[in-house]
Amino acid sequence: MKKHLQVAAGLIFSATTLLAAQPVAAATGAYPTPPATAVVFANAQDRTLTGVCSGSNCSGGSGQGAAWAAQNQSTPSLTGRSTEFFNSGEGFDTLWYWHLGAQDKATNIEFEFSLKVDENSLAAAQAFENGPQQYVGGYKYSMTMQCEVPKQIWRVWNQAASGWLATPVKCPQWTPNVWHTVKMYITTDHVKHTETYHTLIVDGKVYSLETTVGVTNVGFHDNLGFQFQIDNNKSTAAGTGIHEWIDNVNVKVW
Repeated sequence: MKKHLQVAAGLIFSATTLLAAQPVAAATGAYPTPPATAVVFANAQDRTLTGVCSGSNCSGGSGQGAAWAAQNQSTPSLTGRSTEFFNSGEGFDTLWYWHLGAQDKATNIEFEFSLKVDENSLAAAQAFENGPQQYVGGYKYSMTMQCEVPKQIWRVWNQAASGWLATPVKCPQWTPNVWHTVKMYITTDHVKHTETYHTLIVDGKVYSLETTVGVTNVGFHDNLGFQFQIDNNKSTAAGTGIHEWIDNVNVKVW
């Protein structure tokens, strides 16, 4: 039986104000093997969902709709405990997030997960977003990436500029009813207050990003977490809604 955490149209649980900055050059990265001292949150989708939000001041979007999440789903699943998201409404966006506790000394973050989407996503999806987040000393390191469907590109979130930054990496629409695997490697600099997107791996194919952006002080307490978001387009198909399942979510920091 599914347990739903629901969000109604326009309901907002959190919001931030961001300032302008520009990306700068980054050092060459890779996808390193974490050291033995790394902190690993394995199958993090099994943890109780911390929150959900929608609306222009949180997840963006301008439409009306409804959404829910259902954890511990045995089907479809790779581990027997996937989390299912549902988002419906023309131009409606919803964000789901987990908090894991402070990891202030960590500056290397690897975020891995598997996802599956339904057939309706082909007609209704605007974008799928995912990524870890770190809060240290009030600064928000929002390490989010977006698969933008109409342009079929991956974009990274430039928090200081409060906008998306396109990468050269293509992101064709997710093939429905098939599990896909995504891995991200990002580093954070708690002195310069920057984050660097180093490496993206999609279904085994490795892409080098090497993009550094600034972050801002939002006054939030120290924490580590991750998030997923579904953005619907403005087609009538979006009113039917999109299902997304996530599994094998692993967060590794050191």
